[in-house]
Amino acid sequence: MKSKLSGIALVLFLTGAATAQTAHPAPGCNNRDFVGAYGMFATGTILQVPLNAVPTGPFTRVGRVVVDGNGNVSVNNTASYDGNIVTESYSGTYTVRADCSLTINVLVSLAALGNVPFAFTGALSNKGDNAAVVVCGIGAPCSAAPTGAVLRVLLARQSVFSQWPCATWNLAGSFAVDMSGSVITTNGPIPFARDGIVTFDGRGGFTGHDTVNTGIAAPATETLAGTYSVDSSCQITINYSLGGAHVWTGMLTNQSDSADLIVAETGVVISGTLMRIGGGFGPF
Repeated sequence: MKSKLSGIALVLFLTGAATAQTAHPAPGCNNRDFVGAYGMFATGTILQVPLNAVPTGPFTRVGRVVVDGNGNVSVNNTASYDGNIVTESYSGTYTVRADCSLTINVLVSLAALGNVPFAFTGALSNKGDNAAVVVCGIGAPCSAAPTGAVLRVLLARQSVFSQWPCATWNLAGSFAVDMSGSVITTNGPIPFARDGIVTFDGRGGFTGHDTVNTGIAAPATETLAGTYSVDSSCQITINYSLGGAHVWTGMLTNQSDSADLIVAETGVVISGTLMRIGGGFGPF
């Protein structure tokens, strides 16, 4: 009797193991799972790069990444290196492995150094709609030497169609705005945070309100009103005046339900997101 029960238990264990393997199959990813137009949101700190080609300090980068499903990637972005705003365009290759791990290798032009190789490693998630990578090599293969920088990059897909046209009406409705970063001063960076609500009318006008905190003054409430545009590649430009002219730029993501943003102004390293909270409509 005891032997019979043991045999039944073994059968049940093996059946359960087989069922578990069936319920949780291996991911089976490949390069074709990483395809389309993505918004890029990168933050980090530059400690030292080859020959100090760019300023050290806080860093952020926001832009558009296009991947073709065949191992090729191209990037257009705005970056802030310790408060120095630059626009960048570069390209490279990527590899997606069966376990959905991801490597990206690009050549980025750094001042007089010309093209410097950057290597990133991470993983795809959410059926290829998202990816997260960290820099693992600058001027050297991944993990071959200290990078001199800590950079984290998040990618969120706007569309699997890299040439799907956007227009200003694609950004409409109310969104939560969330930004953080640093204001650069002669005494070093001052922390910065902004959270609030902005509403876009779909025709190029917006209004909003938010609260800003730097930690060295009482948090301030801002009332916002200005203009915006969305170009055919789903890149956003937002302009408003509040004690001076201000510009935010970025990329629509998640079929226009969200966006990545950077404050494109000298002297700050500030970036963040828009997340839809109701109303409006997207392009699809």
